[in-house]
Amino acid sequence: MAGRAEAGYVTEASAELHDRGHPGEGWCCSRSGSAEFRSKVSHSSIKTSLSLPKINRPLNCLPSSVIYEPEVSRRRANYKPNIWDHDLIQSLRSDYQDEAYAKRAEKLKEDVKHCMLQEAANPLAQLELIDPIQRLGMGHIFDKEIKGALNIIWEGHNKNDNKGGLGDNYDLYATSLLFRLLREHGYHVSQDVFNKFKDEGGGLITSVTEDINGILSLYEASHLAYQGETLLLECRTFTCTYLKAIKESVDIMLANKLGHALELPLHWRTQRLEALWYLNIYENEENMNPTLLELAKLDFNMVQATHQRDLRKASSWWSSLGLGGKLSFSRDRITECFFLALGVMFEPQFGYPRVELAKVFQLITTIDDIYDVFGSLDELECFTDAVDRWDIKSIDRLPEYMKICFLALYNTTNQMGYEILKDQGINIIPYLQKAAKWYYSGYKPSLEEYLNNGWVSSSGPVILVHAFLLSKLPTATQEANVSEMDARNHIEDLIFSSWKKLNEEVRTASPYPPHFINCALNLARVVHCIYQHGDGHTVQDRNTKDRLTSLLVRPIPLVHCMLQEATNPLAQLELIDPIQRLGMGHIFDKEIKGALNIIWEGHNKNDNKGGLGDNYDLYATSLLFRLLREHGYLVSQDVFNKFKDEGGGLITSVTEDINGILSLYEASHLAYQGETLLLECRTFTCTYLKAIKESVDIMLANKLGHALELPLHWRTQRLEALWYLNIYENEENMNPTLLELAKLDFNMVQATHQRDLRKASSWWSSLGLGGKLSFSRDRITECFFLALGVMFEPQFGYPRVELAKVCQLITTIDDIYDVFGSLDELECFTDAVDRWDIKSIDRLPEYMKICFLALYNTTNQMGYEILKDQGINIIPYLQKAWADLCKAMLVESKWYYSGYKPSLEEYLNNGWVSSSGPVILVHAFLLSKQPIATQVLDGLDRNPGLIRWPWKKLNEEVRTASPYPPHFINCALNLARVVHCIYQHGDGHTVQDRSTKDRLTSLLAQPIPLVVE
Repeated sequence: MAGRAEAGYVTEASAELHDRGHPGEGWCCSRSGSAEFRSKVSHSSIKTSLSLPKINRPLNCLPSSVIYEPEVSRRRANYKPNIWDHDLIQSLRSDYQDEAYAKRAEKLKEDVKHCMLQEAANPLAQLELIDPIQRLGMGHIFDKEIKGALNIIWEGHNKNDNKGGLGDNYDLYATSLLFRLLREHGYHVSQDVFNKFKDEGGGLITSVTEDINGILSLYEASHLAYQGETLLLECRTFTCTYLKAIKESVDIMLANKLGHALELPLHWRTQRLEALWYLNIYENEENMNPTLLELAKLDFNMVQATHQRDLRKASSWWSSLGLGGKLSFSRDRITECFFLALGVMFEPQFGYPRVELAKVFQLITTIDDIYDVFGSLDELECFTDAVDRWDIKSIDRLPEYMKICFLALYNTTNQMGYEILKDQGINIIPYLQKAAKWYYSGYKPSLEEYLNNGWVSSSGPVILVHAFLLSKLPTATQEANVSEMDARNHIEDLIFSSWKKLNEEVRTASPYPPHFINCALNLARVVHCIYQHGDGHTVQDRNTKDRLTSLLVRPIPLVHCMLQEATNPLAQLELIDPIQRLGMGHIFDKEIKGALNIIWEGHNKNDNKGGLGDNYDLYATSLLFRLLREHGYLVSQDVFNKFKDEGGGLITSVTEDINGILSLYEASHLAYQGETLLLECRTFTCTYLKAIKESVDIMLANKLGHALELPLHWRTQRLEALWYLNIYENEENMNPTLLELAKLDFNMVQATHQRDLRKASSWWSSLGLGGKLSFSRDRITECFFLALGVMFEPQFGYPRVELAKVCQLITTIDDIYDVFGSLDELECFTDAVDRWDIKSIDRLPEYMKICFLALYNTTNQMGYEILKDQGINIIPYLQKAWADLCKAMLVESKWYYSGYKPSLEEYLNNGWVSSSGPVILVHAFLLSKQPIATQVLDGLDRNPGLIRWPWKKLNEEVRTASPYPPHFINCALNLARVVHCIYQHGDGHTVQDRSTKDRLTSLLAQPIPLVVE
């Protein structure tokens, strides 16, 4: 979340700092460089935000009579003030927490479950029900049903030798849908399911190339490829090319879908944003299920209400922490941080971890600013050492501004540890503290070096999108001497490669629970979302604001309608898909799982050759593939082979099916590593959709543009649901009941989110950091958006609020390191956080003292809550995560103060920690109040793979026997999505632009208008 603002840095002498009221005595680190040396250094860090390093030599922090030495110069990032006023956040209230809405939602849930049962005999219908359910953001509702259905479909798929989806009669659409959904849910579907769509020359058969929906479905499915799946890679290439080619020649509805898919595949999208988008799409679909649509809207609003509640908590924490005021150089981005946390786990039941993750994100942002902007090398070394020692006594060696930051981190982490220890009897603080280990190397990483070492966690994709699409592009062009367009294309390939690793990891024998794996995936998605069009964390632009508004402010309107029951597997898939895209997957989670399980069993019985049968077109196959993969079923990419012609391209009939190609495009993004067919599908569908985008009607063009911008799999769920509501409402086959429920749910969830946001904002306001640290960004609303992106479901109000707090603390600490802190101060602050000793505060300057205490107390309070509820002490794990973050930030500050220009790879190696992904995921895992096993905690410390894997690896992890709960796995996925969302068009966290504001307003402030019959 820490956007770099090198162009805006202003050097300031310590005398100016004294004029601003900083004390003249305290502790500082003894390793302070000369003024002459400092005058020669230049800031080279282009690290992206949410950020943590370690010192590789003993640090001697000695008492000094002067905190700010005359030669200490301060960088300034000139961050804009926070646009999300604490009082505004606290005022967010939603009517969708009323019992009447809850009763209506329960009725609609039963109707949708009944519909899923009716489609139990038709795997494709089930897949087509599961897919929209998930895309509407309702997967958390029907989790059990979706898993059950996909499991049955998977068993049928295996019985059919895993060769052709659910039968050779299944077309490209159905096969791709099957593949994607099964892979999304961790089932190891082989890419060979697509072989039947290849001709003798290796291309897709002619009939497939005419199926736009099938190609789009294949495109989405191809993004769930694993490493080495060349068939999926070919599918991705082909579908991408194909969809780009036809995007302008199709109707507006299809063009909208294609554009949406081509922008980002479904697998990469932040779930909550995707549900918001898909609500609009699904509402206008010809085969729209009215009951599903109504439930999706209702669920979105109810979850939004939960998110508002969580955001209020996160904002309250950040406000009470006071870091934003104390550390004026740092970004105040609690709302953006909450969005990040929401992107990681949006489900309502994860309120606690969502709020805590938002806290983590804000702390990361703050610490990042300390390391990148303000702290001197000596200060950063001391701060890093303090975090590494995690001893409260270490605070004495820190300058004042670092003391407050360290204490905020210390207390916040300890509080988190207390909560987990209280609830689960497990002390997670050591794991949080040891989330990452990094040592200063004095070397600038090259791009390749960063990539080779950057996949240490599921935040790897977060950081890549964050770093590459925004900060790293100039470096890449300079290193390779290539054009910006070539660099962007190369970066896109790197992102896809990272996703393949994530896809694969999702389905491997992982020790992590599914929930954590999802968190890792979501982390990649939300970071991609945040940085897709710039630094959406640092710059609170219109895009970021719109996202947060849509997710946290505006409920979705509802329309009561009749239920249109799905009568076959495809009908079920076409019901599940909008349910999920409309953000109601959390409502029909059990039903979706049940339907997909049945579809999966039928798929396996049919030798896994053709989706749900050879009669299934590209659209149905892709939908089947995507929905099954989304729910962890290992659908083989071979389900798409039947759509390939002898030359290896798509058959002619497929290339004429825009919806099929769009469905293939989305499915291709659930590729595992090594699935070349899905890669080919993704390439083809992307190209195809881009080509036709301008020639189709406006509705289709909207869909195409949305898909091409970001695939569904990568989108933030809550924003996607908001977008899809508008799409779905105009679909020809729109289900009025589903549409009404989706609007009602959106508003009810929005009310929950508003409540959460009020809590987060109240925390931030009472904390007082925003006023004390005037240099820091006040971004509690943005931090809440991040937390909401991680877990938007209404039941996760507590973790959502805490995540928002975390994000805001990250923002503040990031500003201390990046903007305000001198090296000596930063070293002391780092040491204080590392020691995690309240006595360390005496060595910090005043502004650091308040920051450290805010972190310390907030962390300790989180630890208290978990300890109280679960009997587990998580503070050591939280503290370790913070210490590693500060150490990573300190490394970059040393680079700056020494004048050293690290290679891009060096920077990336350190950046996966300093970008705060590990901190966020550790908090998301430990604060979700899910059962925690000690061995899982140990595995979290020893196996950081889930926090560094790219999308393909994450896709694979979803379908493996993981020790982590599904909720956490979803959080990991959502974190990737929401960060992607925040930084997609710039630093949506630091710069509170119109985009960022609109996002937050739509999500947290504006309910969806309802028309009640």
